[in-house]
Amino acid sequence: MDFNTICELVDKASAKYGRKTLYKTETKNISYKELNNLVDSYAINLNSLKGEKIGILSENRYEWEIAFFAILKTGNIVVPLDKSLTQEEIENISSRVDMKYVFTSNNYLEKAKKIKNTIVFENIKIDLKTEKLNFSKINPEDLAVVCFTSGTTSESKAVCLTHKNLCANIHGVEKIYNLSMDDTCLAAMPLSHVLEGLFNMLNSINVGASRAHVNGVENIIDALGKFKVTYMGAVPAVLDYLLNYEEELAHISKRVNMFMCGGAKLNIETINSYAKIGIKVIQGYGLTECSPVVSLETDKYHKLGSVGKVIPGVEVTIRNLDEEGIGQIVLKGESIGNYLDKKSNDSILQTGDLGYIDDEGYLFISGRQQDMIVLPNGKKVFPEEIEVLLNKIDLVNESMVYDNSGKIAAIIVTDSLNNKTKIEEKVKRVNKLLPLFKQIQNIELRLEPLEKTSLGKIKRNKEIEENINKDEVNGSSEAKIIAIVKEQTRKNEVKTTDRLLEDLGADSLDFATIICKVQKEFNVKFTREQKSDIKTIKDIIEEVEK
Repeated sequence: MDFNTICELVDKASAKYGRKTLYKTETKNISYKELNNLVDSYAINLNSLKGEKIGILSENRYEWEIAFFAILKTGNIVVPLDKSLTQEEIENISSRVDMKYVFTSNNYLEKAKKIKNTIVFENIKIDLKTEKLNFSKINPEDLAVVCFTSGTTSESKAVCLTHKNLCANIHGVEKIYNLSMDDTCLAAMPLSHVLEGLFNMLNSINVGASRAHVNGVENIIDALGKFKVTYMGAVPAVLDYLLNYEEELAHISKRVNMFMCGGAKLNIETINSYAKIGIKVIQGYGLTECSPVVSLETDKYHKLGSVGKVIPGVEVTIRNLDEEGIGQIVLKGESIGNYLDKKSNDSILQTGDLGYIDDEGYLFISGRQQDMIVLPNGKKVFPEEIEVLLNKIDLVNESMVYDNSGKIAAIIVTDSLNNKTKIEEKVKRVNKLLPLFKQIQNIELRLEPLEKTSLGKIKRNKEIEENINKDEVNGSSEAKIIAIVKEQTRKNEVKTTDRLLEDLGADSLDFATIICKVQKEFNVKFTREQKSDIKTIKDIIEEVEK
């Protein structure tokens, strides 16, 4: 379809796909033909507003998407809010963008109460016979979305994307991506995450696919079957978690078109595990600032270790190449947005990532420029390359490689400090695979998991500043489980009686990540019934110690 704004995308999809099902819910199906009337019913609440930044704070549900389109149709700007944010963080974002309105659900009304005007989904009157309303013309250059990135810095970045940015990205994706109107796409990631709320949502509607929603990683398997899902986007932690249900995945594998992984690097072992089940997993590379897709794997463009080929409309340049041909990844194109506090019109983005493009045009990501180690002799080391090898050691849960006064060192997380001798022997074997300058000269064992962002990226600077020189480690089950929970929920203080969801604000992805880490830490495997019974930290401890 030809469109220059997201509003045009909605209008044309509604007309083109007509009676075809857009949303599958527990109680009903909603057609593309009904989409515009639903959007207008929501837009009535905003018709007097123009240019306002309006939040959406709720669980995954089709109403989130209707609110998204209604905000844009009225000439306002969407601010997706991560439902795991604290009330204080929401208030901070509200202040930064002068947000006076928010769409929310009854479940999140309490978190949204400090925002002046709340529009609650459950209270919106739906009239599918709504007369056509008159809206101001939306221009491609109009601001559409302000997304707050989590990143690894304390102050999140506010990324501003126009209708033109978003549409350029959709048009680039549609030229190479194998998504069609025959697909049913499951929104398993939070809609506030650009992987789901921009990439999957907008691209599935562009091709006339059906959409369904699920909340709670523990409910994904049931949703895959119930809604006859053929496509899903997810981050590595979710895909790793779902491998606990190999039998159920195998049962639906013939129907599944593909699972798409983004947000963080996926282990090759996970890809191979899904391949054995019969499910294709592809990877992509993107940034919020690029609306968000840079490159994608497809049936046609697939190469082990790469993140596919760059989509049409995005230009990738590798600058300042080193002797190995690795350099800084710089992007240019109409899908490149701006920052709220830093305007630029050159459509160029310095990603901060390092990588290379091979002779066949495949993009490979080597690591973050800020994480690269430069040794005294000028040699460069990418920690992630060594960490992949270390993490294959069966006694190693995870690792972090860093520069220790010009020498390569590693923190290794393991189940027992008594593993030191065995791990040292296996690290020697890893060193034989590496050039001399990359070899690990010192290791430090730890029981506590490394601190990470919500997408599973190690907070390297914080680890180096705060944790490398820890001398004592508490090795009890309770202490290790508490450490895992504190890391994932970003809480400084927790009690064993704390409920993961209600008291600590964990979302379904946090819950899944906690369970995966606990299972790996203690070499246990919880049944579905055990997982459903876990409400508090104490419940996890009791299951581990049974």
